[in-house]
Amino acid sequence: MKGVPLVNNLNENIANMSGDAFSPGAYWEELECDGEYVEDETPPGIHAPTVPAREVPTVRKRNYKQNFDRMAFTGVTWVPKVLRNGRVATKKGKVEFTQKVHSETTVNIDFIRNNNLNLCSHPAHWFQALLPIRDTGLTHCFSMEKVLSWSNLRALIDNASLGGKYKDFTQFTLEEIMRHVGLYLLQGLSPSPQIEMKFTPQHENPENKNDFVHTSFGGNVSRSRRRHRCFKSFFCSVDPRIPVPSRETHQVFQHMMIVTPLQLMNIDITNQDPTQTLKGLYLSLER
Repeated sequence: MKGVPLVNNLNENIANMSGDAFSPGAYWEELECDGEYVEDETPPGIHAPTVPAREVPTVRKRNYKQNFDRMAFTGVTWVPKVLRNGRVATKKGKVEFTQKVHSETTVNIDFIRNNNLNLCSHPAHWFQALLPIRDTGLTHCFSMEKVLSWSNLRALIDNASLGGKYKDFTQFTLEEIMRHVGLYLLQGLSPSPQIEMKFTPQHENPENKNDFVHTSFGGNVSRSRRRHRCFKSFFCSVDPRIPVPSRETHQVFQHMMIVTPLQLMNIDITNQDPTQTLKGLYLSLER
């Protein structure tokens, strides 16, 4: 952590220098990989990105010899009640639930109940639960209705269709915003070199075109592509009236300005692979 000095003498009674979120007496110390060697068997034909093909790494990986204790996790979650015979307990045809310590990934029962979901729910219902369409009125609730409002507001701020760019621009509708967002979901499942290719019918290029998208966006390729350019230009997932944070003072930007260059220069900041050597195939990283 930036600005926190390292501790050299472990016998000293040191005050908490790691922040209020840590236990009293916590401190930062740089650890070295001086534990037991790790027997790492690499499958045939596989090699690390910084190791040339057919070359065996000369540096063996090691573990840390330090051991740490952590407090027992006390979080609880609702899980189906299981009887001694292994069957799920039910009452009046409904599953009974009981609270247990959260030791593995389980279903968030409150989320399921609040969104009226079950095993027979349509995939669209699960999508609407994660990305609501209608605004629920909550202060911090994200919805497609807010995206619609923010995107049209962004177009108004940019003076679209009123002397600014895209003179033929008209305001988006909720269904249109959802179609463009769904287009990116389809692009993630079935990628094309360019997302605009999906507006073209499949008989021209079966691999990258899409008849369903072509029909859903009106069947006019040039108009669909231009409308999508408007979407990419004005789409907003936050209120455009909120001032942009300063890169000089905002903590997130400061973190990005420090961590990102270190990652690009291949400087180890996570200790996930501290003994990996850098070979000569990556001249830009060697700098």
